[in-house]
Amino acid sequence: HYGFSPLDQQIAVFRTHIAAARATGLPLIVHTRGADEVTADILEEEMGKGAFPLLMHCYTSGEGLARRALKIGAYFSFSGIMTFKNAHD
Repeated sequence: HYGFSPLDQQIAVFRTHIAAARATGLPLIVHTRGADEVTADILEEEMGKGAFPLLMHCYTSGEGLARRALKIGAYFSFSGIMTFKNAHD
């Protein structure tokens, strides 16, 4: 979100975490911000390579990402962000 690291490095690390979740059976806990399309695209692509437990923990977007994650079997948590005054979506 803040751009402190290059996007290609963030994607590579994200894929490494997905591989670890797949290998260990431990959940991938996703906290994403301002990257709905790329996040959903990667999750769908990686789920196609082999299932892994997925928890959508925190994201600041609308329902589009949630619907895509739900289709691939994600679980959801509801973090404190939903109590923010501007959290209408």
